[in-house]
Amino acid sequence: MTLTITGSYNAGANTGTISASYRNDSSASVTARFYFVVTEDSLYNVDPNGHAWHNHMGRDFLPDQTGEQVTIAAGATATRSRNFTISGSWNENRCAIATWLQYDAPSRDVLQSGHVNIMNLVGVDEGKSVAADLPFARQVNNPCSRSANFIIHVLERSEYTVSFFDITGRRLRMLSGIALPGNNDVSWDLRDMNGNRVSAGIYLYRITNPNINKTGKLIVR
Repeated sequence: MTLTITGSYNAGANTGTISASYRNDSSASVTARFYFVVTEDSLYNVDPNGHAWHNHMGRDFLPDQTGEQVTIAAGATATRSRNFTISGSWNENRCAIATWLQYDAPSRDVLQSGHVNIMNLVGVDEGKSVAADLPFARQVNNPCSRSANFIIHVLERSEYTVSFFDITGRRLRMLSGIALPGNNDVSWDLRDMNGNRVSAGIYLYRITNPNINKTGKLIVR
């Protein structure tokens, strides 16, 4: 998927419009859901767990948390636009709009995602695209037989780890790296820390980064 985000924001009226276009670069049609959410960063509130600072908190889904199901043919593009309002109690300098395209259950895999800071939309024409750089991580192939491949997109020069576990939770292998610009390809050769190839079955993985904590299952054939 290729994502282009466009929009505009009137800081005086605290209102704007956001649009997202997803182009299906694969050879098969895709059915998934469009999501938009207004987020606010650096909120201070001590919760029952003792956490004080909260980042990228969802303020308002556009229009709601169920999203909108779309089918995008191979090579085609789907575009959706939403109007939004920034509440006077929110700090517009810390607000952003995130969008993503996600499969329904059971996989819930995110196909592509991005975000733009609200204030970056001030004076932006509708035809001007804004880079999609929301951190994300996803598995490319599942089931897998030769390797398990992942794409990780996080802040440049930040550290990420990908850990693999058997179904009992025993860690088999951990891969780590420092993120390069754009998408980072990570591949597990299906071998444990001793170099032994794991047997066929179900395994768990966890991808961690200061901005990501993603878990999932993979099937090895």
